[in-house]
Amino acid sequence: MKWKYLQVHPLANKVKHLKIDKNPISRFLDLKEEKLLLKALYAREATIRSERDSANDWRRARGYKLLPDLKEIAYGTGAQSGGSRTTGKKALIAHHHLFRQLKG
Repeated sequence: MKWKYLQVHPLANKVKHLKIDKNPISRFLDLKEEKLLLKALYAREATIRSERDSANDWRRARGYKLLPDLKEIAYGTGAQSGGSRTTGKKALIAHHHLFRQLKG
């Protein structure tokens, strides 16, 4: 078999280009929108943590290695409670303060 170079890609005229907004308008969320967004994120996080607990119960019953406990990780920061990074501790404190505000 002899190799040849393609002059034109066979799909060049058949695939549409992605539409890209060249002038996107960004805006900040107002306080109500931000609270609703954070409430939804915390609800999703609670579901994920609950599912992880259930998975670990299943793994524990069968003698498998447990996955990390997600209750000790601040949402969206990757910081673990008791971590050595100052930013992680500040993020964790802010996380708990905001969570209390949303629950109330």
